[in-house]
Amino acid sequence: MKFFKNQIRPGRLVLLTLLLTLLGAWTVFAATPGKVNNLKATTAESTVTLKWSQVSGATGYYVYQDKNGVQKKIATVKGAAKTKYKVKKLKNNTKYTFTVCAYKKSGSSVEIGDSSKAVTATPKIKNPGTVNPKLYGNGNQKVIITWTALKKATSYEVYQKNTSGAFVKIGTVKKNKVTVKKLKNGMTYAFKIRAVRTVNGVSGYGAMSKEVSGKPSDPDVVNLADVHGFYYKAKVTGVGSGISLTSTDKKKTTKFKAGTKVIVTSWGSSASAKSTIKYKNKLYKIKTKYLTRYNYSWNSSKPYSKETAEAYINYKGYTSAGPYFIWISTYTQHLYVFQGSQYNWILIDSFKCSTAKWGYHTYYGFSRLGGRQKEWPFGEWQVGYYASLINGGAIHSELYYYSGEKYTDMGNLGDPASHGCVRVEISKAKWIYEVVVPTESEALLY
Repeated sequence: MKFFKNQIRPGRLVLLTLLLTLLGAWTVFAATPGKVNNLKATTAESTVTLKWSQVSGATGYYVYQDKNGVQKKIATVKGAAKTKYKVKKLKNNTKYTFTVCAYKKSGSSVEIGDSSKAVTATPKIKNPGTVNPKLYGNGNQKVIITWTALKKATSYEVYQKNTSGAFVKIGTVKKNKVTVKKLKNGMTYAFKIRAVRTVNGVSGYGAMSKEVSGKPSDPDVVNLADVHGFYYKAKVTGVGSGISLTSTDKKKTTKFKAGTKVIVTSWGSSASAKSTIKYKNKLYKIKTKYLTRYNYSWNSSKPYSKETAEAYINYKGYTSAGPYFIWISTYTQHLYVFQGSQYNWILIDSFKCSTAKWGYHTYYGFSRLGGRQKEWPFGEWQVGYYASLINGGAIHSELYYYSGEKYTDMGNLGDPASHGCVRVEISKAKWIYEVVVPTESEALLY
């Protein structure tokens, strides 16, 4: 009897076994994390960023990528609160599919929750931006176009307008400059440029640029090399007992002593750079540190001819907001007035002027003629009339005393004489003031 008292009755044994089984099942169910919800994907170049809602009680998350129908784990994100992962080194313009599931680790066992809903994402190339091309110059059967390089661009496509008016791709360049050759002189050609960004063999494109036009011309019609700004007068200094130089044409060697006066046709940008000097009709190269400038060199007795002036302005492709274009030449000390439009400027007048004398500065480059002032006071007793405003000063008449007498103590027209303004004969100043300025045309001082 005692033996049977210490035994578990069969019915109770079955009940105990059932309870243990249920308890074990409940324990496994409680350890399994919930399903990941709200999985979202955002794209950037070569990357996809995944974000999802936190799963309570999770140890972390597994990230899966669909590869040919197979879910392959690509990352483990540790920590329940870490609900973000960036997938890198992806191929742009390619669609990818991802899922995420939570996991819970207890000892050596790991329980994995249900996978999230799948999300798809397609990384895209960064937009390289839009080019702003400018015509750099027209040559013999060619045009040159340049633009500011874009940081995100890896190359640039060049398009040319055909006879039907459509732009057709004619090439791709790596640098921010292109020379289009084999064109016909005298014909106008139009172009557009598009920036390209290529990463791992996949390309993205910026917007098509604005249209720029060029008209090739034969520079042999006139010698455009004769067109330049004023030269400098200088002395050779710091050469000890002298320095021997061979002319650029290799035909003459000359010893230059300290104090030798020369004309500088090209000024070096630094002391160690070389300048070009002219001496007795020969050109030589010399380091800039051996030159001291003391004045300008100009020649107002030989203004540019109508053919040269028109060829130069049209060859350069200069434009104006109005129907006039004014060119102030510092070398010839003449002001040239053109009427027309880009590549079709016609010289309608030219006359002597005076730009800044040595020691003063006239603003060089382009100016919009957008303002005017009838009197331009100079000191206490003198005045210039009909001032058309340009950057840093004005185009106005020669100086006069308020009594009406002309003031000539500072030089005459045809010589650099001003403190920075451009002086012309009073009737010419009045015409520019009344006719050209209201059109908002532009001026170039060179």
